[in-house]
Amino acid sequence: MIFISNLSMILFTCFALGADYVIGDWTSQKDQLEKVWFYSGLSLTFACCSALAISMRVASIYYFSLKADRKLHE
Repeated sequence: MIFISNLSMILFTCFALGADYVIGDWTSQKDQLEKVWFYSGLSLTFACCSALAISMRVASIYYFSLKADRKLHE
């Protein structure tokens, strides 16, 4: 289960880098308004995937906390 926590942090980092790259690529375009919906959609997708990765990490940590609490109080 610790693998899920580490995987979620790796995914979060990859999605954050992807979002930064997309924004950087978009700002370097000469005609930024031509593909505004494409880049907005990509940015939104990366943001949602980052939120999902953070939620996976929180759920993993919560699970481990409950498991440790059970072992401690049994």
